[in-house]
Amino acid sequence: MTDMKRAGGATYTAAGADYFAKRSLKRTAGVWGLWGLGIAAVISGDFSGWNFGIGSAGFGGMIIAFVIVTIMYFGMLFSIGEMAAAQPHTGGAYSFARSAMGPFGGFITGLAETIEYVATTAVIVYFSASYLDGVTSGLLGFSLVDQGMAWIWWVVLYIIFIALNSAGAAVSFRFALIISFISLAILAIFVIMAFAFNAVNFSSLWDIEPTEGNTTFLPFGFAAVLGALPFAMWFYLGIEELPLAAEEAHSPAKDIPKAGIVGLITLVISGVVVLFVNTAVTGASAMGGSLEPLLDGFRAFLPPSVAALLAAFALLGLAAGHHVRLRAQHVLAVAGRVLPEGAVADG
Repeated sequence: MTDMKRAGGATYTAAGADYFAKRSLKRTAGVWGLWGLGIAAVISGDFSGWNFGIGSAGFGGMIIAFVIVTIMYFGMLFSIGEMAAAQPHTGGAYSFARSAMGPFGGFITGLAETIEYVATTAVIVYFSASYLDGVTSGLLGFSLVDQGMAWIWWVVLYIIFIALNSAGAAVSFRFALIISFISLAILAIFVIMAFAFNAVNFSSLWDIEPTEGNTTFLPFGFAAVLGALPFAMWFYLGIEELPLAAEEAHSPAKDIPKAGIVGLITLVISGVVVLFVNTAVTGASAMGGSLEPLLDGFRAFLPPSVAALLAAFALLGLAAGHHVRLRAQHVLAVAGRVLPEGAVADG
């Protein structure tokens, strides 16, 4: 006789150990593999997207937004660490919400996460295409964007990273770790070269003309800080995906909290460096509307061809974010079918 239950509009069928043994993911990731996955998920935000917060609120407003978002993310990571240790199963926030609020709560949370991963993947592809076009313009002298064919870059990027995700978890984690180190290295190279070429001018952080009644620190007033918050999130957006790798971690109860906190500290350091140095090289006014801020930073003190060559490595950081978002979509889809309560949802 089959043991079945209905709750919140879903039918649960008890599943035995054999069912889950056939559907479990391979445990291929330790602390550093998870750290690499977390960094790879986020590091694209250091190369693009964040800078529009300066255009919205000025550099001072962006600093305030950055501090607020940093505090919020630390609070969230501490919470995620506790929940991942208590419920170390694939699904992340979807699984946590389903356990706490039932099928409907899990559905709403899973839907919100799916929208996030689909939307941010599209945004990353857009910025990646901009960087890639800048590289080909500088090195090869042709631009698909100028010809109105940017969609070709989008298709190419999706094909490459869907294929990479299909290669398996071990390859995926190894790629994420390698790309994380390369991305952090290119940021370090940018900072070192910017100071070596005497291109850093911190007075240019305040070159946005304030509106009437406001100051150079907050050129658009304090209320504009609210508009900068979504852009400040780009420095951290994605690290909350770590619990999705619970079933692939060697020891999820220990490894995910540790990788999350170490990863977030790494991102705080890289975020501060990018926010101050990249903006100081180009100026806040120019930075506020740039589609490829790091490439514009290299262009400020290097010949166009050399800047484009270095930007090709920066493109790897954007590609990493694209890769991890696609991976998260796949894992979340799997988690939506196999539930942590030892049951399978039939409807």
